[in-house]
Parts: sequence; structure tokens; C-alpha cells
Amino acid sequence: MKKMRELVRIKEKKNYFDTPIIVADATFDRIVQRHPIMMVDCWVPWCFPCQAITSIIEEMAKDYAGKVAFGKLNVDENPKTATRFGILGIPTLLILKNGKEVDRIVGAVPKQGIESKLQRYLRGRKEVKKMGIVNRVNLDRLNETVQKMKTDPSKAKRVTKIEGEWILDETWWPQFRAEIQTETGGFFLEADQPILLGGEGIRPSPMHYCLYGVAACTAATFATVAATEGVKLKKMRVAVEGRMDFSKTLGISDKPIVEEVKLRITVDSDADDKRIQELRRLAEERCPAVFCLTNPVKMTLEVAKEG
Repeated sequence: MKKMRELVRIKEKKNYFDTPIIVADATFDRIVQRHPIMMVDCWVPWCFPCQAITSIIEEMAKDYAGKVAFGKLNVDENPKTATRFGILGIPTLLILKNGKEVDRIVGAVPKQGIESKLQRYLRGRKEVKKMGIVNRVNLDRLNETVQKMKTDPSKAKRVTKIEGEWILDETWWPQFRAEIQTETGGFFLEADQPILLGGEGIRPSPMHYCLYGVAACTAATFATVAATEGVKLKKMRVAVEGRMDFSKTLGISDKPIVEEVKLRITVDSDADDKRIQELRRLAEERCPAVFCLTNPVKMTLEVAKEG
């Protein structure tokens, strides 16, 4: 036991750990501030996806020993830290630099996806600058994509798919859960109807996600347009307001469900107002979300019985 304590003391002194460190409410700050880069696995014993992440974290602790420290936080036993970081879904991997969260991964993501995100924080500043990033948009990758699309127009087409399940088990909330796949892995999104529509309101409603999609898509398009036009943004906020009438949803009228959607972008930039309004025009023309709101889009709804 004495030799084991001495080994731990030596590892702490050198910031060298090849196994995950158990962290708790009482020790969290002290431990994470000791390591320049640390990934903390927020988990619970009864979570099946957490078990898959556990084996990945144990492997990565050995692979990145001396470069990245890995920790394990049981959120059931340490609710204070879980609440502080807003842990709503598990497993959640927190990435911290010098004790402060810089990123997170939610859901059962493959090792390749976890490493891809972690590598961003292991690169030096000079390497990041070489990538030509403006307004958080990687212009090198963007230009590469444009060239590929010009050479082969089919490269511009992409299918985005979401598949989820309406949870009929009354002991389990929220009502809907879907797994989202990205280039670096997958994670879960959960939705719950507001109380007036028969839900419990414990997660964002489907309309919240609709408006979030509009806000995020508009922000991404505006930032991208600004970057390609050589306009640097110091700050940008997007507000979306949807006016709804759910009487048709409940079968008691034939009134339009969505009466109006208002979008407002507020930016801080050295560009003059004329330039900003030109960017607004281009973003409005090119934003997929705005296109869906302002143009008829072909849609089919199929219902199939299992078996």
C-alpha cells in the first residue's frame, strides 16, 4: 500500500497518469486544475452506453499518458458537479484546459470521433492559424469543398437523416429520443412536449428544436458569407421568435399553425452598415433554413406497421 501511494504521488507530480482518475465533488477543481488538458467521463453504473465509453477512456488513458489526463465522475454520487456543468445526458465527456471546459461530447461516440475532437486541443496555436480560420469558419476546407463541387456537381448533394423513437414506457421521460450521427461520431437528442400539449416540459419541445435549427443555420450561413467576403465578426447573436397557433394541431380549428417567424441578427464588426446589409442579403439567399421557410418543399409522410 505504501508503494502504491508513492507511485500515485510520483504520477501526480509529473502529471502522468495511464489510468482514469476518479473525481468527485470535493476533489474535482483540485484535480482538473492540476492538468493542462483533461477529459472527464461523466457516467452512471446503470447506463449501458457508458460501459462502452469506459473501455475507450481506459485505452486512451494509456495512449495519451503524459499528454492528457482522463477522469471519471459518477454523476449520481456527485450531483453538485453534474449540475454545475449542466450534465443532462450520459455519457458526457468534458474536455477541460487548465480547469475550464472548452468542449464536450455527448453520447456513445466511437474512439475515432473522441480522438478527432481531442486532437484540436493538442495542436499548437501556430498550427491553428495556418488553417485559415475566420469567424470560426475553416476557409481552407470550405475552398476545397467548393473546388470539388465545381469539378463534380454531385458533390453538392447531401442527405441528412435523423431517426428516433417515441418512448411509450410511462416510467421513462422524455417522450422522444433520437440518435444523431456526425462526421466524428454520434450523440442523443431528447424532446418533450410542453404541458399544454400533453407533455411534461422537461426537455426542449419539438418547436424549440425547429427554431434552434433556424437560428443555428442562419448564424452559420451569415458567418460563412462574412468570412468568404473578408469581413471579420467580433460578436454575433441570432434571435428567432415563432408565433404559433396550436388549435389546428389539436383538431379544433383550421387556422395556420405557424403565423410568423421573426429573425434578428445582431453583429459587432468594423464593416459599415451597407456592407453588413449586403451580407444579410447573401445569407438570406443561401441559408437552407430560410429557404425551407420561404419556399414550398416537397415532403412525403409514410406510416408503416412493423412486422
